[in-house]
Amino acid sequence: MFKLNIITPKKSPVARLIKEGSNIVRNILNEQMGVAQRLAKENVTGGGKATNRLNVRSGRLRSSITKKVISKGTRHRGIIGSNVVYARIHEEGGVIKPVSAKYLTIPLQAAKTRAGVVRGRARDFQDTFFRHSKSKNLILFQKKGDEIIPLFLLVKRVEIPARPYLKPALEKVIPVVTQKIAERFAQETES
Repeated sequence: MFKLNIITPKKSPVARLIKEGSNIVRNILNEQMGVAQRLAKENVTGGGKATNRLNVRSGRLRSSITKKVISKGTRHRGIIGSNVVYARIHEEGGVIKPVSAKYLTIPLQAAKTRAGVVRGRARDFQDTFFRHSKSKNLILFQKKGDEIIPLFLLVKRVEIPARPYLKPALEKVIPVVTQKIAERFAQETES
């Protein structure tokens, strides 16, 4: 969750205009937070190098990105963020480790549907066995008749690289917010 705070002095022409009900700062901030929201949604899956993009399976992260403007007196706060549990790790990066098991199970292609959704947990598959690959990775296989199918890669930890999408969007609108507020108040004080 990233925030943009704008605080205006209580005894300034800006505060007078806000008190008179102009809502200039709030309206500009609300408009630009909408722009930041749109940019963040584009950043999730568009532009940049392929390693910076997230693969879209359901679109849940992208559709969860929201904006809000909170005003209290002469303070205005623009907030952009997501309530999806995995949003933060994609924004900031980090390490995922197993909590109640020895390994994380990473589904391989055979364990997923065409849409990329996992068909079940590793323990839900029948007729399975473990083997080490040539590169010493532990893999869960399933035997179906004469066929041996790799289902899951087992690892002790996964490092997720940072792929920021919220912060760059907010950084693009901050100068625009400042400029629009300055221009609008210049117009208001001239009239």
